[in-house]
Amino acid sequence: MPRCSITRVLGLLPLTWLCLVGTWLFLPFPEVPSVHRDAYIEQTLRRGGALTTIHPYGDFYKGTVTGAHEASCEDGCGGLVLDWHLVADTTTDALVLRLGDARLNLTDAALRSAGADPHTPYYLSDRIRTRVRHGTTDDAINMPWFRWTDQVLVGDVLHGTMDKEIDVRVYSHTSGTVEIWKEVSLWRGFQGPAAIRDADRMVGLLASFDNVSLQNLKRSSTVDLVVGGIKGELPSTTWPIRHIICGPLFVPTFYLPLPVFYLAQEPMSLFILCVVAALVVLGLWVRAGTPEIGLWLAGLPVVRVCCRGRAKRARRRGVWGPSGPVQDEEEEAGLLGGGHKEGPSMFVPLPSKPSKSRARVLDKY
Repeated sequence: MPRCSITRVLGLLPLTWLCLVGTWLFLPFPEVPSVHRDAYIEQTLRRGGALTTIHPYGDFYKGTVTGAHEASCEDGCGGLVLDWHLVADTTTDALVLRLGDARLNLTDAALRSAGADPHTPYYLSDRIRTRVRHGTTDDAINMPWFRWTDQVLVGDVLHGTMDKEIDVRVYSHTSGTVEIWKEVSLWRGFQGPAAIRDADRMVGLLASFDNVSLQNLKRSSTVDLVVGGIKGELPSTTWPIRHIICGPLFVPTFYLPLPVFYLAQEPMSLFILCVVAALVVLGLWVRAGTPEIGLWLAGLPVVRVCCRGRAKRARRRGVWGPSGPVQDEEEEAGLLGGGHKEGPSMFVPLPSKPSKSRARVLDKY
């Protein structure tokens, strides 16, 4: 059974750190294939999971009304991180979409559209303001070969308080279909579904949900829900692993080795540390009465724990004396010819270990 000692545990720490850093640097960035994107999004939301999409900061605000001044931001602004989460709310018997910190009632929008006035056969909500996550790409631990989406998420994890506000609207013009839009100029003096152009959809539409149930019972079910093309880029499929490293394991991965890196970059600091360590060892040696330096160093607890001779232990277990296995190192040295007697050939062959299958010779008499 393997032994567990402090030295072995301490010896695993550098290896663990190297594994974490190597994973952070060289873990690949596979992405969801475009042919499976819609199925992946729909399956994630149907199961009640959280879907994350990343939007370039400046591109997201282009064409909007309230955030038009934000569109001038350059690439250094990073991106907006939108979290989508479908919740079947049994208390209100409704299908609710959580977008950022807002709760959008899809069932209520579909019902209002189905029972709308024939002169205005659609439903358009008021402006809804929600806060979403935001991340930059200029963090030092982001490597140039990282995917842009993962760089933004790293910036969000490290600076989670940098949230941004966006304005959205819930729009429904067909029975069972609900769309999530940005706050674009289209909604000012809206003239009806015929006024929506393809260019408006390219700029303002964020997501579409079809087959939203209108039944009085179990309206919150997501079994038949069809999720349309949700805009934005998806993170890499290996992002959850990097999230753990830059989240809970951020301090042991990137902060604890900083003194070592600092000493490696500062030769004078490393020299001073070596001088201090040498003075400490010298003081302990003088306090011990200045014995022979080699034997004294070999007797230090740290040296004995870290540098025990495994070969000697293995050899000692295989040596047998007249009365059994040799336990004492001095006895072992004497049996192997290392005694104090002088002479060219003072080694006497040892009797082999008696076999249990036959009696001793002396037992016959």
